[in-house]
Amino acid sequence: MNAVRLIPFQASLTVSYILVFENQKLYFINNGSPVLETATVITGITQANPGVVTSNAHGFVNGDRVFVSGVVGMTQVNGNYYTVAGAAANTFQLTDLNGVNVNTTAFTAYASGGYRCAHLHYSLAVSLY
Repeated sequence: MNAVRLIPFQASLTVSYILVFENQKLYFINNGSPVLETATVITGITQANPGVVTSNAHGFVNGDRVFVSGVVGMTQVNGNYYTVAGAAANTFQLTDLNGVNVNTTAFTAYASGGYRCAHLHYSLAVSLY
């Protein structure tokens, strides 16, 4: 895995960010929290290895980071960041931030609800390494 570079950036005297440079991606952190995109609805999560999330027209590509919250039933997935794998039009697989499958077979069954938010990022045209 390539090293990550953290660069403090101050836009003004009252606004500051940390810029997180990874291989061909740039992420933003503000006040200690990642800057997230607008939340969209989760309509299902399988009990499988890896767990598969259904979120219609999510727009993710493999390698994107997502934050999951508000799931009823399979609450074990709430409050965690995941890396998208196996992205299809309406589904994606859950992997941890190291790319290891998240095994949801022993989790409580998904009941309803939930939101997923992407960690706002920009793709970079060149590699930093």
